[in-house]
Amino acid sequence: MLGLTPLMWTVNIIVAAIQDAALCRILTRRWSWWITVAGLIVGFFLFSIPPQFMPRAEMGRLLYGLLVLPLPALILFRDKWYRSLFCSIMTLVIMMVSDLCTSTLFFTADQLNSGVAAQPMIQQLLAYMLYLPLNAILLWVFTLLMNRYKNRLSTSEWVLYLAFPFSQVMLLYGWILICRADFDMNRIIFMLTGIIICVAADGAMFIAIRGMAQRSELKAKNDLLARQIDQQKEHYAAITAQYENIRHIRHDIASHLYTMEVLLK
Repeated sequence: MLGLTPLMWTVNIIVAAIQDAALCRILTRRWSWWITVAGLIVGFFLFSIPPQFMPRAEMGRLLYGLLVLPLPALILFRDKWYRSLFCSIMTLVIMMVSDLCTSTLFFTADQLNSGVAAQPMIQQLLAYMLYLPLNAILLWVFTLLMNRYKNRLSTSEWVLYLAFPFSQVMLLYGWILICRADFDMNRIIFMLTGIIICVAADGAMFIAIRGMAQRSELKAKNDLLARQIDQQKEHYAAITAQYENIRHIRHDIASHLYTMEVLLK
């Protein structure tokens, strides 16, 4: 039986629209806008409906989401597979971070165990008023990062970085299971601190790998410029030598002409 209320469906549709807009801003479409939008809608329902028939907070839901969520990005966009996969996983990480922050601040462990849909409507609205902007802001920052430093990482560097957000998805999922058992102030503070550290670590890891790529690119450019300078020096030396030869030839011709003129006189 489906467990999503109309309010939750509306929130999920808004979140999916924000995520799809971020993907369209980062990745390059393979087909027209109509086909892309239709594919994203199909991907949304494929991602949202089957998990409602699965047990809540079980590993199967997470694994299903990890398998299905990247499919629209891999099919509908023509970027490299590792770039599309990375963007899809990051949208899931951002969604889980936003959900974890909201659940920690607005719901108790008993309320989470009984389900968000069973809580007072005002409490749900307040939670979603934080969840939606937080998710949008994090996706906006991620979009700026990806568009500013795109095409800077090699295949091996992308694969290396993919392991980092994937491991954080598993970590965040474990935190959700732990926090549903019991909430106290120390645990809430610890969770929020851990979330901030995870987000900061993601950014630091990306900056570090991007710096490695930039240094490699800069080294390649410097080597190329050094070779070009050496070639220019060789070319300049050859031109200088040729100019000296021409100057000597002109001097010899002038001397011969002067001698012939003297002899004729």
